[in-house]
Amino acid sequence: GTSATNVYAVNENGVSHSNGSMCSKESSVDLAAVWGSTAADVWAAGSAGILHRIGASWIPATGLPSGTYQSLWGRSATDIWAGGSNGIFHYDGIGWTQRSSLSASSIHGAAGLDAIAVGYDLRHILRLSGSAWVQIGGQAPPDASGDRDTLRSVSGTSQADVWASGDFHDNQGGYVLHWDGNDWVDRSLHQTGIWGFYNIYARTATDVWALSKGPTNTTGDIYRWQGANWTKTTFGDALMRALWAASANQAWAVGKDGKILAWNGTAWQVQANPVSGTTVNYFAISGTSATNVWAAGTMGIVVHWDGSSWTLVPTDTTSDFWGVWTSGSAST
Repeated sequence: GTSATNVYAVNENGVSHSNGSMCSKESSVDLAAVWGSTAADVWAAGSAGILHRIGASWIPATGLPSGTYQSLWGRSATDIWAGGSNGIFHYDGIGWTQRSSLSASSIHGAAGLDAIAVGYDLRHILRLSGSAWVQIGGQAPPDASGDRDTLRSVSGTSQADVWASGDFHDNQGGYVLHWDGNDWVDRSLHQTGIWGFYNIYARTATDVWALSKGPTNTTGDIYRWQGANWTKTTFGDALMRALWAASANQAWAVGKDGKILAWNGTAWQVQANPVSGTTVNYFAISGTSATNVWAAGTMGIVVHWDGSSWTLVPTDTTSDFWGVWTSGSAST
């Protein structure tokens, strides 16, 4: 969204819009990603294709092949990128054009950073060079069983600082690659008990967070990179699915069983979940400041942090939310 009173969340049953006190459902199709340039110019993508919010109406995008679109990112209303099973597509303010045939599960860009895309079911990394996507580092060959390592998340802060994370096909650690401006450097964690990373978030070049998952997919840990190595900051806690940081000493992570953790600079602290009497899993978090953070998850639940407490924002849906967008921060 563009402010604390203008936030969008998406799920398999559509997109909901929050005015700060109530979330209202505005569309009823399966969606997984959302991005916008202004309050009146918002895009959402999913298995049903891509929708464009113009004013108060959601209109299906034309000129795109059918298929699942999993990621959205843009620089402006006339420079938007969408990735999915059919490749990567660009919107120039007039229409959509395919720019790559390689699938893309996540596209990320930031100020001073060319967009980076990673493929979920193939190990490939693409970099936007001008108006063309260039594959970096080739593609890893499958093993004897046909399995490949996979990348599911990408984040970065500059042309010389991009991070991508995912899973090793044999579940022996967390798969992490770092682009230093010249080459991809392996920053993976090869250790028992880590079965991959759900998400990676780079706040600065020396402040990177990664969320791991364990063998049963019910527990995980939060790791932090501060320029030299990975440090585990939690110990067998609940499985966390998304993280957003406002500063080195202020970060939030959300995940399984409604767990909300806050980083105070030295340790994670459990914060009160405003949803009581219900089992909830949070899948997404995003913010613009330490007093404006949003999280979304199962059963249409959306919560807001105002700097002192989390508050439940009512919605008119019971479907799960997979993404949330606030202006000034990448959707998660």
